[in-house]
Amino acid sequence: MLLSNHSMDIILNKLSKSHGSDRNKQYEVFWEEEIQTPAHLQYTVHLLDLTTDDKQKLCLESGYDYIPRPQFRTHPPEFSLPVGHHICHVQLFQNNRCLLIISDDNRNLNVFLDNIDALNIVIKADHKKAVFSHTKLGSDVRIAVDEARALLILVSSDGSNACRLHIYRLMEKFSMFAACRTPMKLYSWHDGPLRITNACFVSGQEEIFLVDNREGRMYSFVTQQWRPATLHLIQQPSAIFSTPDGACLVAVERDQKRFHARVYHWASFGSNAGLVVNLADIQPTSFGITSLAQ
Repeated sequence: MLLSNHSMDIILNKLSKSHGSDRNKQYEVFWEEEIQTPAHLQYTVHLLDLTTDDKQKLCLESGYDYIPRPQFRTHPPEFSLPVGHHICHVQLFQNNRCLLIISDDNRNLNVFLDNIDALNIVIKADHKKAVFSHTKLGSDVRIAVDEARALLILVSSDGSNACRLHIYRLMEKFSMFAACRTPMKLYSWHDGPLRITNACFVSGQEEIFLVDNREGRMYSFVTQQWRPATLHLIQQPSAIFSTPDGACLVAVERDQKRFHARVYHWASFGSNAGLVVNLADIQPTSFGITSLAQ
């Protein structure tokens, strides 16, 4: 006999009379319980940390010349996601709060914001901070985060000559977030549809840099206008970042053999071809940029 309740099945193998009188009958039940769970992928977060000595030397006036030796923390946190769910953005903040944005089977964006060590429990309990519907937000979404100003932006475009900026402020030491204004509609700076492929903040400024078809421009939240200078990129970047000190834009590019970073100074934006920095001979699937102590 099979008794089913969605993801749990109870299989009765045997039912037999045991000891006892006719007035007090006892039976033995032999059964199995089968719990069906979807296939999951497990993720391990290997956190790099600095020794106390490294932190002290980096804080000195001559700290910019010191090369630290980060070490992996023991007992790395882990979490699992159902197969078919994809990580769109993950970012660790200074107080060990972690922002994790996941696309589910319906292409909705699920936002988790909690301590990195509690992330697995939070995901299993389905304690999301927010869910952004695919039908309302659109399918072509870019994500940008400015930790210094505690801002999260979702850039959505639908193939028209405009895109929308959905702006949220991270509050209470990165434990919650809320919309800080209504979505902003930005119209293309050129003829033709606007298809945003990359987005990043200008660190510490109320500006965002957007890339469309190997052309990039900055948009100011203060003036609510595009800045006039256009950056013509050599190729479509795999990723773009603003350096944590707000001095440079870093575009990750790939040639036939390896990845490299092309660095542009914001101060001379659009006036040169950038400085090329070769990266390690590896084949990463994603990129990030950070600073140590400074």
